[in-house]
Amino acid sequence: MIPERPSTCQRLTAGGRISRQAYDEALRRRVQIADDLLRLFDHHDVLICPTTPITAPKRGQTTADVGERTIEVGQALVAYTAPWSVTGAPALAVPVSCDPHGLPTSIQILGRPGDEIGVLNTGLVIER
Repeated sequence: MIPERPSTCQRLTAGGRISRQAYDEALRRRVQIADDLLRLFDHHDVLICPTTPITAPKRGQTTADVGERTIEVGQALVAYTAPWSVTGAPALAVPVSCDPHGLPTSIQILGRPGDEIGVLNTGLVIER
């Protein structure tokens, strides 16, 4: 049985309860994250990072241990990718191996905004 998830309507309603102050702070942080990321590309063509802090969860698994914390699986699966979604930087996940249990692992390649070709070319090199 697939666990129930909040409906789109419930998520939108919850988003509507975010205060103006919290929203403005999130916008400020987004600019700060994007600026920090852009500075990294002064010295690097791409960045290579883990895609997730966990391997593929088991069917029906709702929590995962990440370091010393237990968090929701959904939160763990986007923990390392969501920050880049707000920066305009292209990102690509590439499978690289399997863990000791045979579950797939991957890395993500991040590039300078507008450099999708560089990210894809790096992905091709890694895949080979």
